Amino acid sequence: MFKKIRVRFPDISVFLVFLVLIALLPIVLLATPFFLISARRQEKALEEEYKKFLLAHEGSEIFCYTNRGNSVNLIGEFVLPQLPKGTHIVKLEGKKVCTNLNENYISFMLYQLNEVGFPNVIKISNGSIVDLSLKKKVYSAINQSKVETLSGIVISGLNHVRESARNA
Repeated sequence: MFKKIRVRFPDISVFLVFLVLIALLPIVLLATPFFLISARRQEKALEEEYKKFLLAHEGSEIFCYTNRGNSVNLIGEFVLPQLPKGTHIVKLEGKKVCTNLNENYISFMLYQLNEVGFPNVIKISNGSIVDLSLKKKVYSAINQSKVETLSGIVISGLNHVRESARNA
């Protein structure tokens, strides 16, 4: 029976798909504003929670680096042991954030950076962040085989964001 219908109306499946889409269109149009409002509320809630996170971690300093092959071992050997006590460490493994802090807020923070590039040092001050990318300096030192200067570069970067936070 269906074979006969298909022979008579070869484009019936296209027609049926078209009818289903037309039938669903009003539902989609009515539901879209609710989804947009819900998404915006979730975004606002995240922003509010992020602000609370910043205030709770006022004065904190963060060193952020990636698992890039030519630097991860050098940073682990020369930089991490020399960081001041209390400096939070954030390691990015691809898009995964590895830290002892709340990963969602740190991820949100990383999207707010003014200077994109890793390694990066961040200071939380007055409910906002001050950051500095150390990418050029660190990779220049690595390429010139001056790995013993890496900890000095990071400490200098931390001093820079501290000063910038004081002046902000």
